[in-house]
Amino acid sequence: MLHLRLSLHEGHSGPVGRRIEEIQGVSRVLSARTPSQPEVVLTADVEPGAADELLAVLSELEVRSHQYVLTRLDVVAPITA
Repeated sequence: MLHLRLSLHEGHSGPVGRRIEEIQGVSRVLSARTPSQPEVVLTADVEPGAADELLAVLSELEVRSHQYVLTRLDVVAPITA
């Protein structure tokens, strides 16, 4: 499992969030406002097979590399058979 975290200007977060929600393999897209700045933080769970498409979409939407991080998570639970 991968985890995406984006920090975007408030006006850009809606279109980006809606577009990444459309990618098969991306789930649990959530947004939160930062308390002291006009930014929104978006997070999402990403299946490894969706990573290339996600990165292409972020590039297409002109999300800069300093605005996001995509990390690999070790899932501890639940374990599926």
